Amino acid sequence: MSATVERRKSTQLMKKSSSEAKIHKSKSMVNIAKPVVMSKQAPGTFKEDKYDLKITPSAQQQLNNFHKGMVWDYSFNIDGTLLATAGKDGKVMVWEIVDGLVKKEVKTTFTKHTGEIVSVIFIDNNIICSSSTTKELFIWNATNGEQIKTIPIDDVCLCLKYCKENKRFIAGLLNGQVFCYNTDKYEQIREYDVHCAVTAVEIYCEGEEATGYIVGTLEGTILALYDYDDKMQLVKTSSLKEDALISCIIVNVKDRICYVTYANNKVIIYTLMDFDMISRYKGITTNCSSITPSLNNDMTLLFIASKEGGIFVFPNMPVISKKSIDIFGVKLNLFVTDGKPIVHVCCIPKTSNILLIDCDGSASIFTLKY
Repeated sequence: MSATVERRKSTQLMKKSSSEAKIHKSKSMVNIAKPVVMSKQAPGTFKEDKYDLKITPSAQQQLNNFHKGMVWDYSFNIDGTLLATAGKDGKVMVWEIVDGLVKKEVKTTFTKHTGEIVSVIFIDNNIICSSSTTKELFIWNATNGEQIKTIPIDDVCLCLKYCKENKRFIAGLLNGQVFCYNTDKYEQIREYDVHCAVTAVEIYCEGEEATGYIVGTLEGTILALYDYDDKMQLVKTSSLKEDALISCIIVNVKDRICYVTYANNKVIIYTLMDFDMISRYKGITTNCSSITPSLNNDMTLLFIASKEGGIFVFPNMPVISKKSIDIFGVKLNLFVTDGKPIVHVCCIPKTSNILLIDCDGSASIFTLKY
């Protein structure tokens, strides 16, 4: 069981960075190399209209020892005033956000889990749900660490997602089970069995009653499900030719698309309507199954960490035709610490700031102008 969890949360990232690179301690707080600007073009669609996406970063804050060791997951509350980080060290830490910056003193530390913290989400402005390598979910208060409820489950929960529109959250388990809970009494209201380890989930709402679920598996299969007759009903499945773990799913309801990241350096856009592939992000080498992409506030840009260091920025392309297109983006050579790969690129809500977290748990905040 632990081996499969570790396959998803790739600790090889840390081993590789420590064994292959001699770390140079920079005197400067943050290294910013000159960004490389590449043209944004959809081959076969824009024949003459090439246009550039130019981004100017500026360093705002350095957070040394932000978290001791690898951060497996993170979550912001709805207001963007609190950030929760899930650590390999078995702790969930809550940080206050003020004017787009992180207060350096930890607000709350939750230590009632045993094992590594695998996933964390805010399910209300001050309420958190977290999972570890044990078979239980903890619901607790982010402001004081008070435990509200423990939910026993049949296997390790690898991923959690929350939908604020219908106040539900979804959990994906190692044994292939998918559970949906309400946030009134934290009771299970839906379930579905995928029969394969669930490594990524997403829940979204279209209208007042239409709830959709997207599930990604260890073998690279995507399942689109909807609520029918008070049950999760399968609508469509999709798979790549090669097996590749799905590490993250993000839904953009506004444009009716979803972004799916794979452990073999693929980021693919699917439509929500018929779940057809419409775009691929090209030219990236990511940190395998540890990657967590992030959309900015107006959902015009997607950020993802690079295996070689720095981050990639890709434009959100509208659905122009049913023909699949390739999208090229911008490489920003931003680092928290020299030689340490960045794992998470977190867009801080209601600001133009991004939080970068590297594989050792150190972090930096940049403001981006574009």
